[in-house]
Amino acid sequence: MVTRLFGGAANALSVAASAGLLVAAGLLVWVLVLGVNLAQDAAEMVTAGSSFIAALAAWLSMRVAKRSADRAEDRTGDRAEGQVEVSGRRHWAGVRFSEAIAQLGHEKAEVRLGGLYALEALAKEALANKDSHHYQAVINMACGYLRIPYTPPTGPVGDPALVELEVRLTTQRLISSLLRSPDDGREPHDETRFICSIDLRGAWLKDFDLRYVAVGAADFRDARFDGEAAFHGVRFIGDARFDRTQFAGGALFNSARFIRRAGFDHVQFAREATFDAEQFDGKALFHDALFSRAASFNDAQFRSSAVFLGARFRAGTSFHWARVHNPNGQHVLPDGWRLDGEGSLERVRTRRPPDNLSR
Repeated sequence: MVTRLFGGAANALSVAASAGLLVAAGLLVWVLVLGVNLAQDAAEMVTAGSSFIAALAAWLSMRVAKRSADRAEDRTGDRAEGQVEVSGRRHWAGVRFSEAIAQLGHEKAEVRLGGLYALEALAKEALANKDSHHYQAVINMACGYLRIPYTPPTGPVGDPALVELEVRLTTQRLISSLLRSPDDGREPHDETRFICSIDLRGAWLKDFDLRYVAVGAADFRDARFDGEAAFHGVRFIGDARFDRTQFAGGALFNSARFIRRAGFDHVQFAREATFDAEQFDGKALFHDALFSRAASFNDAQFRSSAVFLGARFRAGTSFHWARVHNPNGQHVLPDGWRLDGEGSLERVRTRRPPDNLSR
């Protein structure tokens, strides 16, 4: 805006200067050609020329002011049109959301799948329009669908539960794709994406894959994971809650990072649980956790409290190169482990009594 105003003023001054030169040239011709008495009429000529230039400058000033006002009006109109466009787009998105919800509640699986594809299209539009509200709304709807009570299939092909399983697996993939960058899934999260939260409390999840995403708050309390649960490289920006969660298959959290609290109270790991190269920036809580198979925390970094109060390890446990960065904090380490002078975890070595004392 400043550039335009100064540009308009410069143009006005340029025209005024040109007009002044023309006036001076005309006066000179008047004197030389017409033989005007310069001494007698100098005052009249100067006065006339000055009046003409002043009038021309005033006219140009009004033109510049009017042009600036017209441009301001155009900008105001553009803003108003933009607001109307945004309002209309949001209204249309709301209508399509309602249609997708109706499809998700339909009795036929193919119609429910159509509702999921409609949600995916809405999410892509929201991302293109930088509309984080509707993008999060799509994720909320997908999570809400997975929270609906579900009994895994046990019958033959054609079992309604088996058909519903395909819909649920598609819903899981939709959530993962909306949180993941558009790459092969092995690169860190794209910072241009929205940081969204997920709520899967009490959900039944099959072969859940959430690798290499960034997520806000993540709530998996009372959820059940059948098959492998892959959380490699996940960045949990908000609180991550896995309290009372059941992992029937492997639970893989390698290279994940918990920026805030990581809650695994009363969690049950039926198979191996790996937290290698884990970053716990907030509290790491494993109250009464049950590890039925091998548990690995190799190279894990605990920067706040590490609490394993009541945790049970029924198979091998490994904390090689794991470190607590606040040795004086409130820590409860697993039985058989302690901190050395530098905050690294080491096994407590028990001395065997001499043979002569054991007899």
